[in-house]
Amino acid sequence: MRNLFFGLFILFYYFAFSQTYSLNKVTATNVNEISFVKHTFYEIGFNTKYQLPAWTFYSLTKEHLALADLDRKGSFVKDPELKYPQAKNSDYSASGFDKGHMVPCEDMSFSELAMHETFFYSNCAPQTTELNRGEWKVLEELTRKWGKEYGEVIVVSGPVLEPNLKKMGDNPEKNGASKIPVPNLFYKIIIRHEAQTYKAVSFLMPNSKTPLNQLQHYVCNVDSVEKLTGLDFFSDLPDNLEARFESVSHLKDWDFDHHHYIKTKNDSILKISSTTVQCSAKTKKGKRCKKTTTNTNGYCALHESTKH
Repeated sequence: MRNLFFGLFILFYYFAFSQTYSLNKVTATNVNEISFVKHTFYEIGFNTKYQLPAWTFYSLTKEHLALADLDRKGSFVKDPELKYPQAKNSDYSASGFDKGHMVPCEDMSFSELAMHETFFYSNCAPQTTELNRGEWKVLEELTRKWGKEYGEVIVVSGPVLEPNLKKMGDNPEKNGASKIPVPNLFYKIIIRHEAQTYKAVSFLMPNSKTPLNQLQHYVCNVDSVEKLTGLDFFSDLPDNLEARFESVSHLKDWDFDHHHYIKTKNDSILKISSTTVQCSAKTKKGKRCKKTTTNTNGYCALHESTKH
């Protein structure tokens, strides 16, 4: 795949765990539409046609997370490093969509500069309130847990940009309607280095109301994200190594024990301690279901309504 496209990359100077390969090299089919921006602690591949980030890329380390205690503070402004049109506040105003961070400000709350740089319009995309303040937020918290547990994880996030997307404020009778498209899907890829190889888990989530505590239902492999986005992630790696971890996502490689969340009356989410276990049900072949669940009855969503 990489022989067909031009390689695009910026060296990520503070990478800790990859001494041989640059993990931030991304190859794009639409190379002429991509503008690269490097901020202090993360990078963006900005799609100038859609005026949205095609991907964001950063390292989340245990050391930074230990210092991450600043209160959330900031409002979105234009990215001063980007010389192309970007979204603006009026695009989102009364649109019904949130400015969804791709690099969460909480991940960068170890530094005022780092947090400030997450509030660029180049680092956000239109998300429904239900996704942004629901399961997407839960995934962000789980990613921080993995950063602490594994010492360092690499996080790649972005919207799936495709033709004919609905636009915010789309109204043929309104002059100057927003040109910012609303993605139908968002992705997040998390990888870590382990035992001379890499472990990866990816998520594809619909930009709609998603049930809480069902993250495993959105797990896919890196290859699936690449097919939808036209991007080749981690393309500096040797083909055999890249293929080895991009074609699979083993849930057993990642600790999905995390907190359980419920919605409150004011539409915020409340975190409750919970334990994730493997589903107790058996498949038609007589093998134990491989899905995990936080349901107290021990069954995943697929099997919880089945009589046993």
